[in-house]
Formats: sequence, structure tokens, C-alpha cells
Amino acid sequence: ARSTSIGAPSSGSLRGAVALPERAPGLVSNPRRPNATAFYGTAEMINALTRAAAAVDRAMPGGTLAVNDIGFREGGPIDHHGSHQAGRDADVLFYLLDARDQPHPSIGVPIDPEGRGTDYRDLMDPSDDVPLHIDLARTWRFVQALVEDEQALVQRIFVVEHVRTMLLAEARRQHAPAAAVQRFSEVTCQPAYAHDDHLHIRLFCTNEDLAAGCADSVPMYPWRLAQIEAAELEPVAEQRARRR
Repeated sequence: ARSTSIGAPSSGSLRGAVALPERAPGLVSNPRRPNATAFYGTAEMINALTRAAAAVDRAMPGGTLAVNDIGFREGGPIDHHGSHQAGRDADVLFYLLDARDQPHPSIGVPIDPEGRGTDYRDLMDPSDDVPLHIDLARTWRFVQALVEDEQALVQRIFVVEHVRTMLLAEARRQHAPAAAVQRFSEVTCQPAYAHDDHLHIRLFCTNEDLAAGCADSVPMYPWRLAQIEAAELEPVAEQRARRR
């Protein structure tokens, strides 16, 4: 498929969008997302998500990644988001485990600094609360697959700092490749909105997208600048108006 991301994550559009499948190996499109038709992205984004989820499914069968909002078919503004306009942003929920350490369907549960969360279900009925905790092994394997994917061009993974810390500890426990750990350390950060119930993934513009008017947000890393220079292109930075 051919897709073109135009403009910046917070002020862009999308041509030739690719739809996330409702279900793929190790992955499901969350039917309960707030924006029911926001499952379109660039070919690079959809391929990156499906490849990474499939890698987890092969290594650790049983868990399922749930994908929330990506963007609309033609991009543009999307409710409840300041970005997701150019097909290069996606929200994915954490892999979760229940009290018996068995895989639990991914839902938007805030994870505390101990790695725990609760599915409250009916807020008026405490008896149906379900204690959960983040599945660090599968969540790390997913982000490792993303940052190791040379076609994905991961620019940012927004996540709350305590989950980032736990994932780095899990990487050490798994003796993950040093290059993957370093790349994950570089691209992860906690934004103003903490992101304690999901990962927000953002990809760089491809070389083809840059030629069509795509613009990247900061930061730009030396490895990506070298790729752009090798393609005899110029990096294009997002022009953001100062907030009042």
C-alpha cells in the first residue's frame, strides 16, 4: 500500500490511509475506543504495529495487544487528542495479567508505581473490581520489536516515567540487546499528560513523506538526520504556534 503523511502530527493530514485489521496475530483493534473510526494510519504505522504484536505472539503466545486511536482516514483533528492528525501516531494499551498471572484482555487501566491497576467495571459495585498488573515481559518485547524495526522509524514513545523505569528493568532481566535498550531509553519520555494507561507511539516522516510535505516534531536524532542527509533531503520541523 502507498500512503502519504502530510504536515505535522498536530496539524496534518493523510492520503492513501491503511486500516488497522480488526484482528491480527497477537493484536486486536479495540472496539470500545472513543473515536469509532480512528483506525487509519500510514502503511508504516500499521505494518509496525502488526509486526511487533506478531513478534510477541510468537515468543510468548497468549497475550493480546489492544490498539486504541490512530487517526481518521484522511487525518485531521481528532477528539481527545492534540496530535494523531497525520497517520503517524497510535495509542496502544499495555499487556495485562490477572491476579493469577494469566493474560487479561488489554483495557485502559491506569498503572501505579507498583505496576498494579484495577478494572472497576461497575463503579457503584465494589464487589466486581478485578485486580490487574502490567505484563512487563510482553510489553517490553513489544517495544523492543518496535525500536528494532528499521522500517518503522520510531521517533517517540510517550509513557509515564514509572512504567518506563519498569520496562527498562525488565529489559535488563531479559538480557535484551544493548542497542534496543539504548534506543528505547532515547525515544521514551513522559509528556505533560502522564500516559499511565497506554503507550503513545509516534513515527518519523519517511523520506517519501518528507518530499511530499511531511513535518516532524522534535527531537531529531543523529541516526535519523544521517538517513535524511544520505537521501539528499532536508529535515522539516513542525512549526507550532505558542499556546496562549
